[in-house]
Amino acid sequence: PGVVKQIEYDAMTGMETLKVVSISAVQAKQRAGRAGRTQPGYCFRFYTKENLELDMPKIQKPEIQRNSLVGTILYLKTLNLQGLDVMGFEFLDPPQPLLIADALRQLYLIGAIDCDGKVTSIGRDMSSLPLEPCLARAMVEAKRLDCIVETATVCAMLSVERIFTGNTSNALVGIVSEEDFLLGDHVVLLRIYQAWQL
Repeated sequence: PGVVKQIEYDAMTGMETLKVVSISAVQAKQRAGRAGRTQPGYCFRFYTKENLELDMPKIQKPEIQRNSLVGTILYLKTLNLQGLDVMGFEFLDPPQPLLIADALRQLYLIGAIDCDGKVTSIGRDMSSLPLEPCLARAMVEAKRLDCIVETATVCAMLSVERIFTGNTSNALVGIVSEEDFLLGDHVVLLRIYQAWQL
């Protein structure tokens, strides 16, 4: 059809959105190449050649320019490179300065860097975990509060695209109490896992 669903991060809202965007000319050619790869086949496009040549972008926007850079900036900061300036770092495909500034702000708010931009001990602990920085921060705090298993369960459930398959309209009836619903989504996820584990 000439379109694809693509996740894009908006630094102004701090949220990721799933947008329908035009595929690039490179992607269109690559997809056409799949037809007939293992046996005879055809590629049918629901757009004109003129649309491909004039309206669609030549290449796809690089991922580093579409996603949150919180994890990337934390990783760069933990390298201890002398004189590293992440705002002036020479990325192959430079992201918008707004994305870098947003990442620095978020890292400061979760205690991963101090007011001088240096990595804190919490930030070092976070960087060793294969999680999104906010989830890594929760795990660091869980160690201090002695609730690692519960926090790891919620982090795992938040790290996957879907935890349910099939129709889930009545799935929570009898599993999660009204009190748990009032405590928020994270408690609901934990209760769902605990019910499944039994």
